Amino acid sequence: MAEARILSKPLRKLEKSTFVCFGILLRTLCSSCPPPCHCPRHDNATLCRHRLLSLVPPEIPLASHFLDLSYNRIRSIQPKIFGDLQELQELDLSHNQLSRMEPGVFSGLPSLRILLVHHNQLKLLPSGVFAGMPDLTWLDVRGNQLVILLDQTFQGLRELRHLEAGDNPLLFISSGAFLGMPQLQRLGLEETKLGNVPSKALSALPKLSDLRLGGVNCPVLRDFSFTGLIRLRVLDMDNWPSLRTLEPLSLSGLNLTSLSLTRSNLSSVPEEALRTQVHLRRLDLSRNPIYDLHVRSLHVLKRLEELRLSDGRLTSIPSATFHGLVHLRILDLSNNPLHWIAEDALPPSPGYMETLLLSGTMLSCDCRLCWLLGHRLDFGSRPPVCAAPDSLRGMVIPDHPELLCPELFKCQPPRIVEPEPRELTVQEGDRLTIRCHSNGVPEPFTHWVSPIAVPALERVTVLPEGSLQFWPVQVSDTGAYLCLASNLAGNDSAWLHLEVTPFNESTMPPSFPMVYTHLLVVITAGGLLPFIISVTICFIFMLLWSRGRGNIKHTANIDFVPRTTRGTSDTEDNKFTMKLI
Repeated sequence: MAEARILSKPLRKLEKSTFVCFGILLRTLCSSCPPPCHCPRHDNATLCRHRLLSLVPPEIPLASHFLDLSYNRIRSIQPKIFGDLQELQELDLSHNQLSRMEPGVFSGLPSLRILLVHHNQLKLLPSGVFAGMPDLTWLDVRGNQLVILLDQTFQGLRELRHLEAGDNPLLFISSGAFLGMPQLQRLGLEETKLGNVPSKALSALPKLSDLRLGGVNCPVLRDFSFTGLIRLRVLDMDNWPSLRTLEPLSLSGLNLTSLSLTRSNLSSVPEEALRTQVHLRRLDLSRNPIYDLHVRSLHVLKRLEELRLSDGRLTSIPSATFHGLVHLRILDLSNNPLHWIAEDALPPSPGYMETLLLSGTMLSCDCRLCWLLGHRLDFGSRPPVCAAPDSLRGMVIPDHPELLCPELFKCQPPRIVEPEPRELTVQEGDRLTIRCHSNGVPEPFTHWVSPIAVPALERVTVLPEGSLQFWPVQVSDTGAYLCLASNLAGNDSAWLHLEVTPFNESTMPPSFPMVYTHLLVVITAGGLLPFIISVTICFIFMLLWSRGRGNIKHTANIDFVPRTTRGTSDTEDNKFTMKLI
């Protein structure tokens, strides 16, 4: 017994040493790093980025939490290659050449949270391709060649919160494509080629709060396009190039805080559609051909804090345009052909107003801007530049206007420069343009007081520079005309009397028969008589020549050789008689 006890101690030590060695060996094998990759142990990461790999390398450390295979040349994924990576939490396969992924290729990844497969060459996502990842929360398939999303494409991703599927030439999204993702909150579908809003597919996402839907080729946003999305707060519909109209109930059922409708074809603010969005805090309508803002068109958006209308066609901001927007802090009007802003265009109490962006506009730097500069608003990193008058063109408008008003930014009443005479006499039927040029700061507006009846105005127009044009001028246009030039600083006027001479026989040029009758007779005689004489001489000459030739034969006998056939002969005379006429 003593010997057995003595022997048992070395055996126990040997077993313990063997177990330790086996553990060390197992750990070494499990943590071995593939030759082209880098495996920092403290991060539990396997980094194979930019290694020119064509296949997923085998023997990836089993303890890896992060596997980076991006920017390689991987075309396909071997079956069950990720089957033993039980602790993997993030897998990056972006920027490869994957064209297809088989169903179940990611099975066996129970801990995976993030899967990045963007910017590959995938044309189709078969049903079940994402099975086996019950804890996945972020999936990115942007920048592929997907043209369709089939039913149950994302089935089984019950914990998915964020899905990016934009930058794909998507033409169709099946009604059941988004089934199986009850927790999805953010969905990106930018730069697609859809023909309309996939309303039925989106209705399967009850917790969706952020939707980016772009590239849709649809001229009209129909009523109830987003039914069932009661938790949606952020809606970006950028780059709808043909969108012109939003139907009144197109946003019905939504309770948005942010709405973006940029790079579309809207010519005005969609007032009716926005009436239901009383909780809206941010509205972006930039890069639309909006040329007019109706008075108080946005007054229902009382909680609005940020409004962007840049890169449009606005030339002026009339009075009371932004009244009702008591919480407005940021207003972006940059890159519009904007000449002036009415003194009471902004909210009456601009205590919340902080930033007004006016870069790229065509502001006239005169006394009309003094009230605006007095609010001491922030013009951003690119302050506006004066476009008029000529003496201030190109000057940067600073934030502090102490030296500008009223020394530099001043107004001058208009003064009419009269190159035309005070009395004009013209002939009826002519085209007539009466010029009335004026100088002043700001640029004066010219209009005319005319004695002409209203129906005649179809042929009388006021040109953009203020000139009055008649085409054609008539006797009824005779009378006195008043040119009025006015601006903020005053007005000026000038009278002009127009006399139109009517048509009559004494003023009309002679008719064609009276002037050219003799000339026509001479030309006719000089051309016709020589022709008749020459023809007569020819006939007389031919008659005399025929008489001198004697009697005329009226018949002629002609010999000929007929065509023969085998076995036949023609015994008749080979002659025929022809009568001459």
